[in-house]
Amino acid sequence: MLLLDRGASLPEQLLLGAGTWVLLVALLRGETPLVRAQTVVVIAFATLVEYTFSPLLHVYVYRLGGVPAFVPPGHGLVYLAALVLGRSTFFARNARPLVLLTVVVGGAYAVRGLTPLAPRPDVLGFFWFCCLLGFLRWAAPGCSTSARSWW
Repeated sequence: MLLLDRGASLPEQLLLGAGTWVLLVALLRGETPLVRAQTVVVIAFATLVEYTFSPLLHVYVYRLGGVPAFVPPGHGLVYLAALVLGRSTFFARNARPLVLLTVVVGGAYAVRGLTPLAPRPDVLGFFWFCCLLGFLRWAAPGCSTSARSWW
């Protein structure tokens, strides 16, 4: 959607949003009621964050000013993708190196956003990366122990 949105007008962006919602709903049909509810909570929280940080606080601004229509369901798709990948045998067997790879690559990208090498400063990205580190460090007891033990 991000690539399609690069030159999209507002009506085209709304169409991209509708397509994203259709895809998300279609994928959620095969999930349990619990996963559907979790996805709704993720979308609600992420939408609140998007509207707080973008149009309200102007921490970042989208190309057409408002939050694009595909962003809220896009957060749901990202959550669902992470959940599906996390359930896979490959990710279960390789949790430690995958978490470590995510921390190294994500950390390098987050730190880059604080340097003159970045096309634009990204302090918020670094903040969210630090939140990820906190979630990994102090994961709930029910979380994967391999994800928590990378420390």
